Amino acid sequence: MTASDAASPATAPPPSAAEVSARASRDTGAAPRAPSGALPPPAEPTRDERWLRTLIIGAPLAAASLGLVGIPLGLITSVPQAIVALVLPMLILAALALGDRPGGRTVAAIGLDVEAVLAAAVSPLGIAFALVLPLIAVGLVQPILRGRQLAMVFVASAITATGAVAVALFVGPLSGRLPVGASVLTVISFAAVTTFALALDWRATRRLLTTIAANDAEIVRRDRAEARLRETTEILDAIVRSSPVPTQAFDLERRVLIWNPAAERVFGWTTAEMIGHQIPPDMTPPEEREEGVARIRRTFAGQPTFGDRVRRLTKDGQERWIDIYAAAMLGPDGRPMGIAGQLVDVTERVRLEAQLLQAQKMGAVGLLASGIAHDFNNTLTAARGYAELIRGSSDPAAVADADAILEAVARGQQLTRELLDFARKDEAQATVVDLRRVIGGIEPLIRRLIGGTVAVELRLPSEPVFVRIVVGQLEQALVNLALNARDAMPDGGVVTIALVQVPGEAEADIEVIDTGVGIPDTLIDTVFEPFMTTKPPGKGTGLGLAMVSGFAENASGRLTVRSEVGKGTTFSIRLPVADAAPPAETPPAGTPAAGIGAS
Repeated sequence: MTASDAASPATAPPPSAAEVSARASRDTGAAPRAPSGALPPPAEPTRDERWLRTLIIGAPLAAASLGLVGIPLGLITSVPQAIVALVLPMLILAALALGDRPGGRTVAAIGLDVEAVLAAAVSPLGIAFALVLPLIAVGLVQPILRGRQLAMVFVASAITATGAVAVALFVGPLSGRLPVGASVLTVISFAAVTTFALALDWRATRRLLTTIAANDAEIVRRDRAEARLRETTEILDAIVRSSPVPTQAFDLERRVLIWNPAAERVFGWTTAEMIGHQIPPDMTPPEEREEGVARIRRTFAGQPTFGDRVRRLTKDGQERWIDIYAAAMLGPDGRPMGIAGQLVDVTERVRLEAQLLQAQKMGAVGLLASGIAHDFNNTLTAARGYAELIRGSSDPAAVADADAILEAVARGQQLTRELLDFARKDEAQATVVDLRRVIGGIEPLIRRLIGGTVAVELRLPSEPVFVRIVVGQLEQALVNLALNARDAMPDGGVVTIALVQVPGEAEADIEVIDTGVGIPDTLIDTVFEPFMTTKPPGKGTGLGLAMVSGFAENASGRLTVRSEVGKGTTFSIRLPVADAAPPAETPPAGTPAAGIGAS
């Protein structure tokens, strides 16, 4: 069911009589009425109703007062006169004292009819009461009776009025004063006039009751539609509030109408900060604002947005990748009144896709590097052989040329070994070793390689830290990181190699910290890519950090980097801790795996 369905009275079934009665009961505070029973009067009577009530109560009260005065004055000389002047008015007052209850008014109406007949029988003025009192009885019960009960009151009042006139003319004090024929004609005429008057009153009453019933039915239908609309609104509101996807809507002036808890959680702005205000400009990066405005215009023009991937900023400045699904909200006239949409946070998905792409790229580069390295190594082997032959010459110039060739071949073979190590990470056998021994064993070689302008410091724990790794690969990784640190400190500095047990985790961090120039933010995400280097041509291969990253992944760990320009860089190799075991034989210091070099 939609909200429009709930809001349309035409689609609702007609209300039952019980529902109409219940609605009237809510309005008056009285008990529900039966379908053909009495209707309680409104809780707050109108001005005319107050005057009528005063008249209805005042008339019998005045009659009773006159009766009390007439007895001592000798105006009332018989029992019937006492009943008419005193007893019946008191009974009518007692019945009216019951308030607006249907039983009280009905008893009072019956009392008025009896009063009309008796007054006509005992008083010369009784014929006037015969006309007036039955009509008052009808007016007394007319607001509270319906259907057959009301019809019976009209008939009874007509009979009572006619009978009272007949009693006045044939039995009462007026008897014999008119010829019989005239008296009969008077009774017939009076009956006709009374019947006509009551018929007109009945017709007006039926129209009034029909209108009231229609209004009651319409009100019940509206109440029912409003209840369904409230239910639908509450359901839709619950859906929006409980949705795990950020949901928002804004009007033509781009004032926010909906901002659910998921939007609060992802973007940081609260509902109170957003509702009724325009979306903060800081939420959209400057370079995407023009396209964002164009997208809103297209959506208003009737072109929904299906999954456009954009960048958005949170309240604290963090970047989020968002897929937008949005469409225009149309009013009853079909014109747009705003835009509603869901903003799916795909930041984690984008990160995983980038990692997958990087892994695929690394795999492709590894296959390429392996093939190139083998062919290149064969060529270098031949060149080395010829250079060795030339070194045997007696010509000093030829020997110098041969040495230069051998030096170039050595650099080429070093690059070849790095390519092969990068392409074949899984071939070496991993063993359980104490990281303290491995780091302490390679430290002398690192000192010699980085020179005297850069100091080396070790921070090792007192307890052993066991991991399962290929020792040579770790040594090469540490050497590569140390050489990179040296190149980042051309004026000297400190390289710190720290081993830290991660609190609460079965992991350990090997951190290589320098005090160098740092890495710019624009390059920080690309430093692990193969052949990526910031060094001048001939100074680095661009494989050093890629090899370190490959070693970490091969050991079920990961390599991370933190850097601040002008203050230094920290590379961290996080490795899972293995069960304690006798440390494997650690190669002597200074003999790391082949392929040590700078990147």
